[in-house]
Amino acid sequence: MPENPNQPRKDDVVLGSQNFAPIGSVILGGIEGVKSRLANPFVEVQVAALKEAINYGESGLDLVIKGLMDESESIKIAAYLLLRHRTDPKVKQALQGFNHWQLIKCLSTLERYSGRVISLPISPDGQRIFVGGYGVIHIWDWQTGTVQTRSLQGHSDEVNFFGFTLDGQTIIGGSWNDARIKAWDWQTGEILSSPIKEYSLGINSIAICSDGETIIVGCGRGLIKVWNWRRNQLQRVLEGHSGSVTVALSPDGKTLVSGGDNTIKMWNWQTGELLRTLEEPQGVNYLAISFQKETVISSNYDKIKLRDLQTGRLKLTLNEHPKHIRCLAISSDGCILVSGSRTGTLKVWNLQTGELQRSIERHSSYIDGLAFDLNKQIVVSSSPNEIKVWGVG
Repeated sequence: MPENPNQPRKDDVVLGSQNFAPIGSVILGGIEGVKSRLANPFVEVQVAALKEAINYGESGLDLVIKGLMDESESIKIAAYLLLRHRTDPKVKQALQGFNHWQLIKCLSTLERYSGRVISLPISPDGQRIFVGGYGVIHIWDWQTGTVQTRSLQGHSDEVNFFGFTLDGQTIIGGSWNDARIKAWDWQTGEILSSPIKEYSLGINSIAICSDGETIIVGCGRGLIKVWNWRRNQLQRVLEGHSGSVTVALSPDGKTLVSGGDNTIKMWNWQTGELLRTLEEPQGVNYLAISFQKETVISSNYDKIKLRDLQTGRLKLTLNEHPKHIRCLAISSDGCILVSGSRTGTLKVWNLQTGELQRSIERHSSYIDGLAFDLNKQIVVSSSPNEIKVWGVG
């Protein structure tokens, strides 16, 4: 009989062991086997067991939900990835109490990009990110790494500000340097209107109204202009600030919040009525609005302040930013805020508690732009030489 190399030889010393079964091997069948592997001390075995558990009905689903509370970050991530797209009521309830932003990491990076990107529109499916360039727009599929470039007619300089109309078909873009605002069909690059020109005042920020035709432009010299881009018609000018103005629109489209000099102002932009003025002695550089939480969020050099949208009352101050805050973004449910600083640091905040949940130092330069996707799965950040996608994966 030929010798089997896998069997002990005559002079071998044979020792006993307590090795666990390799990953993927069968110890017990069914749900009991899954439970046994979840008790294994090796995380890889537990993750494999969770992936199998999801196939065992309610009992298996309960095991995966329990994984959200595990001490191991790897187990939490595996459980979250298995559950995040499910519609079961018990899963939705479990995910409501689970903050996945504390588990985020960099999922993809677009490198060697030159330019300042202030706005980062994300497609409704969360897969494509739109990045302005010199007379072009780059469409980056961050999951595959492919980049498509479309020429934008009529822009001679870098496009810094972008936003989608509500139907997702039209992009409004503006530039600091050539001081123009234009609307394009993003799929073809075709310009859809005559350019809006703000040569004397400059462009500091843009907000797009829900009707898809009205845009609100924060300009220099303390002015805010309301335009119908399709007709290239100036509808209204709001005055009251000095210097450059930052604007943000509430999700219901009714309230405009503006920041500049040392004040925050709230407007009915359709009538031009100034509703409220809040003093901010340290100045205002960025604004965001949480409609669900009825909160206005503003930043200055090193502080973030949360105020009641209706009364202006100061609700909370976030102080843990030692360096200049350059940008803010808020999740669509109003629960999570991300801030970016001059040092390239991202900070993730729980707006319900004011707790700093994550601080990430991964950008090599200052952060200029931040954006959440509509489904609250990713956040995108930009600096002069790279754009990063953050999420759980």
